[in-house]
Amino acid sequence: MKRYDSAEMNERLNISVNRINGGYYIWAKRHGLQENRLTVLYALGDGKTHTQTEISREWLIPKTTVNTVVKKLISEGLLKQEDNDKNKPLHLTPSGEKYVNATLGSLYRAENAALEQILDKYGDVFIKAQEEYASALEACLKEDV
Repeated sequence: MKRYDSAEMNERLNISVNRINGGYYIWAKRHGLQENRLTVLYALGDGKTHTQTEISREWLIPKTTVNTVVKKLISEGLLKQEDNDKNKPLHLTPSGEKYVNATLGSLYRAENAALEQILDKYGDVFIKAQEEYASALEACLKEDV
């Protein structure tokens, strides 16, 4: 088994993750979106039902921040939520679905184009390896190895 310089590999990995995150940040700014608004819209844009708590946990945004974005989206008529309860399902309204598709359409196209290039070259092993690394890192950080 080939041995790698762990410090160098971690640095390369962290730089690549930061470049990915930075790409989303730059895209959001260029399209006049606040980064947390983009994240909440992105989470809701998958067509599935989510709660504020789930979005906070999955996307690592403070619950208060998610709540602020959700209230704004509700006031704009883009989102509905039962009983204003943070654990109730959120649903995009029909105008919210149109807004998400129009607003995030170019982002989705860019992601898909980039992913197709990578999957053509590496197959789904790229995704599997990243998922496994994320799980391993979470476990090691919990143990504080």
